[in-house]
Amino acid sequence: MSIGLKWAFILLALVSGIRYNYGNDYINYLYAYNVISRATSPFSISISNGINDFEPGWAFFNWICKPIGFQGFVMVFSCVISFLYYRFIRDNVSPKYYTVALFTYLFEWSMFPLQLSMMRQGLVIAIFAFIYNYIKRRKWITALIVLFLCSTIHKTALILLPFAFWGYLPVRNSKFISVAFAVIAMLAFSSTTFIGDIYVYFLQFESIVDYGIAYGYDEGIISLSMILHTIPLFVALYYSLKNNKDKNIDYYTLFIPCVSLILAPFVQVTQILSRFSFYFEIFCIIQYPILLSMSKNNIVKYCLCAIMIMSILYKYYQFFVGSVYTPHYLIFKTIFD
Repeated sequence: MSIGLKWAFILLALVSGIRYNYGNDYINYLYAYNVISRATSPFSISISNGINDFEPGWAFFNWICKPIGFQGFVMVFSCVISFLYYRFIRDNVSPKYYTVALFTYLFEWSMFPLQLSMMRQGLVIAIFAFIYNYIKRRKWITALIVLFLCSTIHKTALILLPFAFWGYLPVRNSKFISVAFAVIAMLAFSSTTFIGDIYVYFLQFESIVDYGIAYGYDEGIISLSMILHTIPLFVALYYSLKNNKDKNIDYYTLFIPCVSLILAPFVQVTQILSRFSFYFEIFCIIQYPILLSMSKNNIVKYCLCAIMIMSILYKYYQFFVGSVYTPHYLIFKTIFD
């Protein structure tokens, strides 16, 4: 199975490496690369293009790849991403559930599909996933250094700094943590007035308005895709509550995607907040296999698996038919077109 997983990611690296002008942000990254590659030093470059500001770490990554051109840079980038996710799945998922993990990564819209365009944050998300085992083993100094460096690639990585200490989460009190997550999430979902106030508040910021124009507002409407997405997360909280004395359960992995559960209602306010949620949704790749392995009743397991698949494919469909992404994603373009 490990060989099959390896070849799957080699194929993904090849396919994503030959993409051309695919995704909403491809042209912006091409523009940035052309500016950076003409510079004598990447550290004196300040690039701003609309809603995209390119950080120094990203500039450096572009600059060291200038001998191979932008398409060569895309190929190197694709290989790095594929390696990071291959290791993430290999090190955290039982071979029995490699297919589940790979399916989640391939078809969850915020993972492989969106990251074909969302390159800077996609790289940071992949690195965050890659160092997850360091975090669980409480190697917080290493995690802090890596996450700080990631903030030079995409500034939103700064919100991840506290999660360098995730390994110190008191999972022995998993019952309390489960209840706390559930209560906070339900309060967030029920506080429509509060969410509306946040919507109005964010309209004060020009950069967020620009992002909203480009990627849309939902004005606090709870969508079917969000409901489907939250079901497995609530199941994770239920399982951790029910099995709170089982020392063999990886509670760290059960809980970390549930951070996105708390953020979910606020994502409906403006899509820019979904950028924060992506950092935690990525751990569904390794959480879903754990949930299936914990489901001892076959009927429950099959129903849960069906909900996961339906949720992922529904969001995948919505992604490709949405007016924001359809023009740039519907047709996969390559360097051979």
